[in-house]
Amino acid sequence: MKKIAEFIKSMLMAKAGTISSKRVCGVTGWLAGIIVLFYCTYVKIQAPDFVDTVFYTSTALLGVDSITGRIYKD
Repeated sequence: MKKIAEFIKSMLMAKAGTISSKRVCGVTGWLAGIIVLFYCTYVKIQAPDFVDTVFYTSTALLGVDSITGRIYKD
């Protein structure tokens, strides 16, 4: 259990050692989208169109950290 908690913490940490809000929002968006898709599959209804947008923005938030790290390098 401790290893899982360490993995999640390291996944959300930025290189500076603080929790990255972009990564937290990206992971939260992915989880929300997955939950909506599973629910819609279970209930057998069509998923809302905004789920695509949630996935795109979540993916962008997860990738922004690597881009800004290269631009604003000391």
